[in-house]
Amino acid sequence: MEIFLSLAFIALMGGVLLHPLIRRRRSSAAKAALTDQQIISHHDKAIGEASAYMQFNCFGKRMQPAEGQYHIVYTNEHGVTTERDISVTGVHSHNGKDAVIAFCHLRNAHRLFINENIERAVDLYTGEWVESVAQHAIVRHENSEEEKMMNALDQEMMALHLLVFFSRADGRMTKTERGIIADYLKHRYQDIAFEGNEFEEAINAVSTIVKNDFKRIVADMVSSRDSERLSDISDYAKRIVATQEIVNLLEKNALELLAAAVAKCGPSLQESGSTYIKSQTSTL
Repeated sequence: MEIFLSLAFIALMGGVLLHPLIRRRRSSAAKAALTDQQIISHHDKAIGEASAYMQFNCFGKRMQPAEGQYHIVYTNEHGVTTERDISVTGVHSHNGKDAVIAFCHLRNAHRLFINENIERAVDLYTGEWVESVAQHAIVRHENSEEEKMMNALDQEMMALHLLVFFSRADGRMTKTERGIIADYLKHRYQDIAFEGNEFEEAINAVSTIVKNDFKRIVADMVSSRDSERLSDISDYAKRIVATQEIVNLLEKNALELLAAAVAKCGPSLQESGSTYIKSQTSTL
């Protein structure tokens, strides 16, 4: 019995003494089992790259849309310099400084780069040297097809309200009617392709106006003598109505109002837009 108790005591003490060693071995094994991405993440935090988020105040600041792909040489706050390719998605500005938000292809994750810490940059699309990635990416976005389309939609918002008024007169908008609206925009802006998800979302976001708003928009166009736009709207509104099996009285009156506005809107127009609208006998 004494021999058994002695052996048990030795085993217990051995376990206590070996426990720290076992923990160290498990820790080493766990560290070895980390993925490359986790190791990179730990490395980033160690050298302070990820702390750029903490150093730059993005809260409450509007992110400017930006885009572009660049090869950059970047030095972080600890003086560690790396080269990497990034795909820019936006730019934050704070206290006169810019921070570039981008997907980093070296780290395979989104990162924030202080613009002034980008030592050198090359535009991967053109091969040209870029002085400021932040400003270059903002300008690139402004000149992109998507941004041109959105700017055109903003310019034509009143016209879109009128055309959507006809498209949704029966409570829905068909694919054909949406296509006619796209044709109107292509007619007005022949160098822009109005298609894709962005276009669909923009059209769906246009609110349906009531008849008084319809009259007000037409009156404003008459006041500004925007005869060309009014004429185009009238033509494409007729195309929309022509696709519908049933045309209600509201649509007929709206078409008459547009036709009268086109006829009256010109150099000889003497009345103001609001007076003109009040003078119409349409029951719209």
